[in-house]
Amino acid sequence: MVKPENLNSLLNWNLKKNFKLQTGRAGLTIFALLIMFLLCGCQNLQIKSIRDYGASTTVTAQLTSSIKIENGVFSPSRAQMSAGQEITIINLDSTSHQVACDPHPTHDSLSDCVSPILYHGDQFSYKIKNEGEYGFHLEDNPSVTEKIVVK
Repeated sequence: MVKPENLNSLLNWNLKKNFKLQTGRAGLTIFALLIMFLLCGCQNLQIKSIRDYGASTTVTAQLTSSIKIENGVFSPSRAQMSAGQEITIINLDSTSHQVACDPHPTHDSLSDCVSPILYHGDQFSYKIKNEGEYGFHLEDNPSVTEKIVVK
C-alpha cells in the first residue's frame, strides 16, 4: 500500500511528466505549422503597373490584336493597333478579372467598354474606331493598366 506522502509525490511527478509531454506535443505542432507556412504560404507577389516605369522611361507599343492577362498584369503593357481593328483581351490567370476603360471609376473614355467577369480562358473583344491613346485597367486592381495606341 502507498503511503499518503508517497502518493502526493507520485501525483506531482505524474502531473509534471504529463504537462511536459503535452507542451512538447503542442510545441512540435506549432513548429510544424510554422514550417508549413514558411514553405507554402510565404510568397512575395509584386504587381507592376505602367505607372511604375515613370516619365523618363519609354515603353514602346507592340502591334497586336490580342492582349493577355497573366500573373495579374497585362501583356504587352502597351499595345498598338489600327483604327477599326478589334482588340481581344484573354484572361490566362487562374484568378477572374474584369477589364474596363479608363478613367476609373467612371469608365467613360470609350462607350460600353466594360467586360463581363473573365474567368480563366475567357476573352473580351472590343473595336476601337477612332485614333488616339486609350487606357484600360483591371477593375479588381485599377493600378494594373494597359495603354492601347490606335493609329
